[in-house]
Amino acid sequence: MKTRYGFVSNSSSSSFIVSMKERHVYPIPKENVLTTEDSKKLIEYGFNEIKDDSGTIQEFRYELLCNQDNVIEFLLKTSIPFEAECHYGHYHVFYYPKEDLVIEAYNYGNEISTYGTAFINLNEETQGIKKFTRMEYLEEMKI
Repeated sequence: MKTRYGFVSNSSSSSFIVSMKERHVYPIPKENVLTTEDSKKLIEYGFNEIKDDSGTIQEFRYELLCNQDNVIEFLLKTSIPFEAECHYGHYHVFYYPKEDLVIEAYNYGNEISTYGTAFINLNEETQGIKKFTRMEYLEEMKI
């Protein structure tokens, strides 16, 4: 067994966006998808509020260098919809609570982020895209 002394870096940058309104819906959505309780949970966890020019909260953001699984687990356990860019953008994770759908995208994260689930056919297998229910993904994370 090797023993390592000094600073060891095994970090990866990840960022999370939790939008107040349903994303990827045109025309621009008017109804909030987050409750006041959801907003409180996000702030308590450490998410930052992002406001527009009028001071209205538009979304919450969270960035970290490692352990993105902890944030994903928190968001899934609280059923809060989110979009995550993980490991320097190498893959994305999206959660849509209304559909009980978690998407893990290795090649198409930016396209899904821009166009939403309309970009992919959810009934077909697509290389680089994995689909789960919330509970399936939480179970998968334990491995």
